Amino acid sequence: MLKLTAPFIFLFLSTVVSVSQWQPDLRLTSDVTSSDLSSSWNIASSGSYIHIVWEDFESIFLNNKLLYKRSSDGGITWNSNIEFTTRTWQIHYPAIACVGSDVHIVWSDYRDNNYEIYYKHSSNNGTSWGPDTRLTNNTFSGLNVSIAAVSPSGIHVVWSEAHDANNYELHYTRSTDGGLNWQNEVRLTNAPDRSQSPSIAALGLSVYIVWVDKRNGTEDIYFKLSSDAGLNWSNDMELRNDTVNCFDPAIAVSGANVYVTWNNFRNDDFRVIFNRSTNGGMNWGTETNITSDTVSSSGPSITASDSSVHLVWHNSLAGHSEVHYKLSTNIGSSWLPDMRFTTNSSLNASVNVSGSAVYTIWEDFRDGNREIYYKRNPTGSPLGVEIVNSVLPTSYLLKQNYPNPFNPVTNINFSIPKAEFVNISVFDILGRKINSLVDEWLNAGVYETDWDASAFPSGVYYYKFTAGDFSETRKMILIK
Repeated sequence: MLKLTAPFIFLFLSTVVSVSQWQPDLRLTSDVTSSDLSSSWNIASSGSYIHIVWEDFESIFLNNKLLYKRSSDGGITWNSNIEFTTRTWQIHYPAIACVGSDVHIVWSDYRDNNYEIYYKHSSNNGTSWGPDTRLTNNTFSGLNVSIAAVSPSGIHVVWSEAHDANNYELHYTRSTDGGLNWQNEVRLTNAPDRSQSPSIAALGLSVYIVWVDKRNGTEDIYFKLSSDAGLNWSNDMELRNDTVNCFDPAIAVSGANVYVTWNNFRNDDFRVIFNRSTNGGMNWGTETNITSDTVSSSGPSITASDSSVHLVWHNSLAGHSEVHYKLSTNIGSSWLPDMRFTTNSSLNASVNVSGSAVYTIWEDFRDGNREIYYKRNPTGSPLGVEIVNSVLPTSYLLKQNYPNPFNPVTNINFSIPKAEFVNISVFDILGRKINSLVDEWLNAGVYETDWDASAFPSGVYYYKFTAGDFSETRKMILIK
């Protein structure tokens, strides 16, 4: 055991880590009811617009409703909730996708006394919405719906349909005219037992689907693709055939790189697994265990842009579910250390990317009720690592910012001797808080972060460092 951990300890002690640009948590809902994110596709973004959908319910025994919310300034401020359905019937599994100003939502809806797939569209970034469109009309229940959009007019939808209690199959439909018309649904699987929990991604003419399949006795991960926008489909490809069950697959695509993540259950713990294809899904690499074997980790969500891959999930590191984040900057070849986003009971995170900005939402119980919280990284900057020494800090330390005076960017260096929740905030001369630079759980180490004061006038400012019970404040001067 010591031989395995010693190299990790040495590397950890010999690094200084630059804190990334993740902003403080923001609570998006405030209700006596509960807000539920039931899939990995509850958030979508395009440019400065961010869109989220969720279920809102009073209890598991009562009907729920479909709610929507958006931001038009990159998540700094948010509009009021919009109710798409009432509590007259049940809805489940809302999912959202957007391209440009076109926003597309699908969900499973019980208004017709059977779970059917419904669709809704906005062509002006969620300012106004068209009517509900029923996509299915079956005696079977449509569940676990997922959506992908590749252009304002190209939309792909996949779901799991319950043919009977022990036989779920994947069904698919598409629209080529922005949701005005839909092709007849196509049954994609025809296997014994269950094919369910599909996730879909698309880029250009390529459409990719991953799902859980029990045709061989255990719940394994399967994949298939279309190279002609959903007209024809490849044979089913088994990505994972294991003696343990797999759950919650999610998929993302960037260029020729296709990324898949899922849970498996081994040695009494759930773990998050990752795999990738670098040639459009034709061949696949060796799967990677993203999380610790000793901590139960569930509910992964994945997104990608250029060579960066972003993962969020929840685990039980502290005895209750907490949201964690992980980043690869080289198409999943290696991964930076986990970031712990929450220290309270939280789960069901979704992640999305627009340009370089990264956005994530999750369910959070810190206020005594299940609410939706949000976090953003406007630059997508990874943790920067630079070897400077081999000494672990033995005390708390906040250094004077450098340069000082400065214009407009200055650097703040600090140390913590043990894992703590750290906050660094900036205040003006009147004591008003004007910026939060760090607001997250950090391991012991030496850290630095920058403050860009481009938007603030010349003057005296203060930065306050808080870690656990330790607190210190220093003065800095901005001269323009």
